[in-house]
Amino acid sequence: MPETDVRAPDGGRNRHHVPSPDALRADALATLLRGLAADATQDALFAATLEHVAAATASDGAAILLYRESGAGVPRLGRVIASLTGGELAVALLGEQASPDAACPAAWCDPESRRPLLLGPGRDDDGFTTDAGAPRACGVLVPVTGAGELLGALCLCREGEQPFTPEQIEWAEAFAVDMGLALQQRARLRAADHHREVLAAVHRLARRLNRAPTAEAIAQIAVEESAAALGTGMAALHLFDATQQHLILAAETGLPLGAVPHAAQVAPDTTPCAAAAAERDLVIVENLTDDPRWARGAEIATRCPECRAVWSIPLIGEQDDLLGTLSLFLTEPRAPGEADTALFRLFAHQVAVALERAVLADRTRDLYRASVASLVAAVDAKDPYTYNHSWRVAAYSRRIAEALALPPAEVEAIELAGLLHDVGKIGIPDHVLQKAGKLDPDEWTMVQRHPDLGARILADNPALAAIVPLVRHHHERYDGRGYPDGLVGEQIPLGAAIVGLADAFETMLSDRPYRQAMPWHEALAEVRRCRGTHFVPRVVDALFAALERGELEQVREERPPTAASFALPRMIGIEARAFGLLKRISAEVSSGVDIDLFLRRLIDILQSEFPDAVCDILVRNPERRYLTLVTSEPEHPHLRLVAGTYVLEEDRGIAGWVARHGVSQNVPDTSRDPRYVVRGRHPMRSELAVPMIVDARCTGVINLESPHPAAFSPADQQVLELIATYVAQAVEAAHLGERLRSQRDLDPLTGLVTHYVFCQRLEQEIQTARETKSPLSIAIVDVDRLQAINNAHGHAEGDRALQRLATILLGQVRTGDTVARYGSDEFALLLPRTAPWTLKARMEEINQAVLEAGRTDRLPSISWGLASFPLDGTRGPQLLGHADAALRAAKRSRPRIRSSG
Repeated sequence: MPETDVRAPDGGRNRHHVPSPDALRADALATLLRGLAADATQDALFAATLEHVAAATASDGAAILLYRESGAGVPRLGRVIASLTGGELAVALLGEQASPDAACPAAWCDPESRRPLLLGPGRDDDGFTTDAGAPRACGVLVPVTGAGELLGALCLCREGEQPFTPEQIEWAEAFAVDMGLALQQRARLRAADHHREVLAAVHRLARRLNRAPTAEAIAQIAVEESAAALGTGMAALHLFDATQQHLILAAETGLPLGAVPHAAQVAPDTTPCAAAAAERDLVIVENLTDDPRWARGAEIATRCPECRAVWSIPLIGEQDDLLGTLSLFLTEPRAPGEADTALFRLFAHQVAVALERAVLADRTRDLYRASVASLVAAVDAKDPYTYNHSWRVAAYSRRIAEALALPPAEVEAIELAGLLHDVGKIGIPDHVLQKAGKLDPDEWTMVQRHPDLGARILADNPALAAIVPLVRHHHERYDGRGYPDGLVGEQIPLGAAIVGLADAFETMLSDRPYRQAMPWHEALAEVRRCRGTHFVPRVVDALFAALERGELEQVREERPPTAASFALPRMIGIEARAFGLLKRISAEVSSGVDIDLFLRRLIDILQSEFPDAVCDILVRNPERRYLTLVTSEPEHPHLRLVAGTYVLEEDRGIAGWVARHGVSQNVPDTSRDPRYVVRGRHPMRSELAVPMIVDARCTGVINLESPHPAAFSPADQQVLELIATYVAQAVEAAHLGERLRSQRDLDPLTGLVTHYVFCQRLEQEIQTARETKSPLSIAIVDVDRLQAINNAHGHAEGDRALQRLATILLGQVRTGDTVARYGSDEFALLLPRTAPWTLKARMEEINQAVLEAGRTDRLPSISWGLASFPLDGTRGPQLLGHADAALRAAKRSRPRIRSSG
């Protein structure tokens, strides 16, 4: 390797033979790259590199100053990193320039003036002065930039006053470029890491919120995740009580015990939380003790010094309702950065959506519970002998189901079916239900109808769909002699068999108009006797198992529970989610937007419901056997482009399969499904595709993809299926509306816009011309003696003449001008920003083109009248009237060319 002396010949020092500067630069760059690859700290990354830099420039010391952007836009010192040897000399030479929060050299505020600055005691170059008390040394300060921004400075120094040579300064400038690139790369890596952390936090929050069953659970999840993601350690969520106009603490994490009582209930205008609720915007208080706006906030900060700063944001639902506030507390005064603010707002939106969904679910559940209570009360009122019969059947049903070790959700459904098993008796006359004697055949037939009638009543409520077959079949018999359908053996739903046994057992133990109640032991003997004929054997066995555990006798002693205590099916949450989505989707349908905009807004709605997923709508084109992709993603490199739109062939992908078969697909791991097609730049791990069905045909597919495996639950699939039919009908309606608008807006013969559209555009352009004080001109063009062509050569020839004239007119105007079919034999031209004399000349050119074309084609001549804004009028009707009058005058005179210009 060649060697060179990097010092000036008269430097007065010993000569040091070192590798060439180029080799040293390569070594320094290699050190930087190794540090970046190993994710080294900034100190480790640059300290070792500076040793190479010092050697290459014959420096006794080196340092890097890292700047940060200040609020005033002037870079200020963030930190100093010195070389392992001689770094103290560089720092001492810099003096005040290396002091905390020092601004960059004034000369470097202008990007055009960022040149190396010489350092030394008393030296003053371009407004930069070193400390007069600095050691006897000299140096150079080289700016380090990246993408036009000042990132830092490279400082080189040596003892004595021997200056650096131009070659050494040039080398330092070259390496400063390498450092700038390294700093940029490090920033990109840190930004990528932060972005991944943010995405992970958002994904974790979304998944936890989706599984949260109540508003209280959502609140607890919100404070835990937000405090962790934003690194505050302390958070609180208050729910808004509209009746009291107060904020009530729903959950907190990390708050000192002394702060919790003060935060339990917050009145308006007393704390930052209340201010965020009132202002409906983010409120930042960097130091509670120094902010006079909230007396209670200062009191809390005084009693709990750990709470020095607070960031509070309102939780606003999709219906613009205030739901509460989410607040973060910090141990030191600090304002959130731009990234923190964006993440905090995103968290608040997700939490608000989840809370609104939970509130809606609670309201729906309360409504269903009220319905159940009303039905049970109505049944009990029908027959005083059966008072409390329904709740006792429900209690026995639950004990039997639990003895069979059924899942909790199934146990709850069976219990609810027991409560509502006799709801069909509402339709049976009282005299039949309360008859003391034997029922005649007609009355018995009437009683046998009650299971079917009850099932029909419950079927109208989607939340109770799961219990409909249990109510319908609870009077079936194992031997097939039951009603209403005569089911045999295992054909009887297990839940129905359980409710049937509980109903019969409770009836035996109760007084009836036609007999007295059986003793306990006789009822049990009757159940055992009917095992395998009337009752399903394993259900009877479960009843006796519950009896042995002592769980049946206590039912007779228990107080009847209220209907509100019965758990309702999980379908309620799904119904609530679907209902919320349908409300938002229907608002877009009613707004009358075009189909493409409607689909894009639908994507936005679905992505807010599934924040961790990518949503696409694929519209089916059965004639061409592909699906047109409507998506928020800009590029799909693995798909084909047709007329500027990405398409997916029906024989490709999971969505294509769904379009062909009309069946939903919820794929938990796409890497194991051979149908999966990568559409974006990166593969997705799970996919949920639901068909949009109208009149038994699939018109498209709603498709969700996620980078996480098994991202979509069965509930997610049910929600999409519930809204897919409505969306399909909305798309069909939008297609129809689009066709109707097209028929209204375009003339079918010439393809020009119609008289209606021309008048609309004229009013719009007049408004623009009025605001911009620019001219506007119009022309009404009449086709002379068109009727003569129709009479002599037929209407088809007249139509061809009109089409040819339309082509000539379109060829003579600019982009942005309007040509319309104004009447049966009239055209109209609208030329914004055009003076009347310009349009007059243009009409002469159009007339010449028509005459030229008439030499080979059978074309009639034209006449026209012109008008201009504001000379001939300031409103559309005025301009049209003026142009029409000019046209009539032109047709009465010879030559035909005459205008208002």
